[in-house]
Amino acid sequence: MAIDLLRRRDKMNKDLFKVYYPNPKVILEAGCHDGRDTIDFAKKFPEAMIYGFEPVPRLFNNLLEKTKGYKNIKIFNLALYNHNNISDFYVCSGFADASSSALKPKDHLKCFPQILFKDEDKIQVQFVTIDKWAQDNKINNIDIMWLDMQGVEKETLEASPSILKTVKVIHSEISTNELYDGICLYGSYRQWMEGQGFQVVQEDMNNRDALFIRK
Repeated sequence: MAIDLLRRRDKMNKDLFKVYYPNPKVILEAGCHDGRDTIDFAKKFPEAMIYGFEPVPRLFNNLLEKTKGYKNIKIFNLALYNHNNISDFYVCSGFADASSSALKPKDHLKCFPQILFKDEDKIQVQFVTIDKWAQDNKINNIDIMWLDMQGVEKETLEASPSILKTVKVIHSEISTNELYDGICLYGSYRQWMEGQGFQVVQEDMNNRDALFIRK
């Protein structure tokens, strides 16, 4: 299962975005990790500006190096969420390093025992809402969002109603069990998204992701 967790991000073909919104100008990616999706977006949509977020310093520094040749990528060492404060961030280690979260791990410790969350690895990071970031950076709209946020996707979107109204397509990680403490499970998340004017066009329960488009 841990190997599947590592490979999950490769599953959805980003050409699907061209079906639903072929000419995006602004793409936001939350949870860039190793940059593979960031660079993929930059290549598939060379006319779009990709804004990526990675709060873990080591990963952020690696991202800067990997993406420095792409003029349409800009990376921020921030964590998107529902507040604008410095707070705890739970960094993982061990078999994989793609499960770090703003939420404290819960069932994740049992489901993926090879992935560790050590007390000494917990860090303080700057959190920001998308609305606040967009205002600060004079971003008026976002066409596509790619959210890989380990359980805080709904709360992050909920805290930024202004920019959410402009979004056309959202790919999101989804949760079907309580991997983290306080996580929003998919049933509630989907219902809330439908209330915001989105519909699901693809969902993969095995790889834990869903594609929403605005109706």
